[in-house]
Amino acid sequence: MTSTLTLKDNDEPTKFSIKVYHGGEFSDNPCRSYVGGKYNFIDCLDIDDFGIDVLEEMVKQIGYSVDMVFYFHFKIPYVCLDLGLKCLASDSDFLSLFEHVRGGVKLIEIYDELLVHTFVDFVLYQVLH
Repeated sequence: MTSTLTLKDNDEPTKFSIKVYHGGEFSDNPCRSYVGGKYNFIDCLDIDDFGIDVLEEMVKQIGYSVDMVFYFHFKIPYVCLDLGLKCLASDSDFLSLFEHVRGGVKLIEIYDELLVHTFVDFVLYQVLH
């Protein structure tokens, strides 16, 4: 069950929070889920300042190496992972996410997916689980 926070009386239409899932992996379809990971919340974000750099800084602060390559995805609110998982790689991807915030969604779920390049990356990835 996924919860999505929305506010009816939205005094700050560009402010939102994210729940970032990391350290796990996606199961296969159908009924996709994110298994084996953890999550962190980041609050008081503004769409004017939010981008891939914020996500990359967050994974560094959690303890992942700056050399590790991550793919970021967001889940369309109220849609299951099978159908609602969207890539966050370009400006247009972020604009799509921002439309949900402007529409009143105040908690966006973001998932990271690690691309393992080396054995050292793999070992670090395993330690962080």
